[in-house]
Amino acid sequence: RLQRLVQGEEVTLTAFDRATGKRRNVHQDGAPLLPARFEEVLAATDDDGGGGASVRLLAPQKYGDALWALMAGLEPQFGTMVGANAYLTPSGSQGFAPHFDDIEAFVVQLEGRKRWRVYEPPAPPGHEGAQQLGGGGADELTLAGHDAAGAGESGGGGAPRWGGEACPLPRFSSGDFGASELPPLLLDAVLEPGDLLFMPRGFVHQAEALHETQDDKPAAAQGGAQGGSASRAFARAAAPHSLHVTLSTGQRNAWADLLEQLVPEALQGRILDRVALRRGLPADLLDFVGVAHADLEAGAEDSDDAG
Repeated sequence: RLQRLVQGEEVTLTAFDRATGKRRNVHQDGAPLLPARFEEVLAATDDDGGGGASVRLLAPQKYGDALWALMAGLEPQFGTMVGANAYLTPSGSQGFAPHFDDIEAFVVQLEGRKRWRVYEPPAPPGHEGAQQLGGGGADELTLAGHDAAGAGESGGGGAPRWGGEACPLPRFSSGDFGASELPPLLLDAVLEPGDLLFMPRGFVHQAEALHETQDDKPAAAQGGAQGGSASRAFARAAAPHSLHVTLSTGQRNAWADLLEQLVPEALQGRILDRVALRRGLPADLLDFVGVAHADLEAGAEDSDDAG
């Protein structure tokens, strides 16, 4: 069954470079995931240089009836689709740079231990603290049935990077956050088997599987995308890998998304029975419509208020 998984479509291999603070894909698009390659990835660590890739299985409910039944039961409760991804990460490794997602996520730890750092949502555009990202990643968590390259970890795929856009409650996932771009830290915790973490939409986060010598005492410092030494200052045995499943919901399920669908359809219906909507535009339209006249209108309102 492992050899039937297609890299880049059903399974991805992603590594986080602590030196550069960026993540990179190490899978071969379109190639089957051979057992030898799978074992090589799991055996690698960050200390090997370029190792420590995280294996992401898209839509694991296709291979387990229990997970499928759980998701089917959750969808009526949430009133929207529920998706899932599974993540297998070697100990001492981190697969993804800090980022935020466009979904509500429930992280269920199954095996091993993983340290999660969750940060505040970025400041809205125009507010003090708003920043422009220079990264090029995308969200770690996606709904099954959505294009993995467009909405998932495997690449930008045309999804807009965050540049102060639509925060809080962003409609699209972010690119990678550098260490200097991280918002204030809210949570630094270790998940063990049976633990669950809720990740609201738009909250920046990063996670690493604890090394076999790591403890569950998070570093006091905020840490960041390149906080290697601080994040490894632990002293308790852990499993050789971390395995967790992320249940995701709420992707593109806002009023804005509904109106984007309804308004064009409603307009199309009115165009057919309203002659006025089919008449030509007036020749002087650009004399009073458009952004160019916004300042003039604001000035007129200010004059009226002053009078």
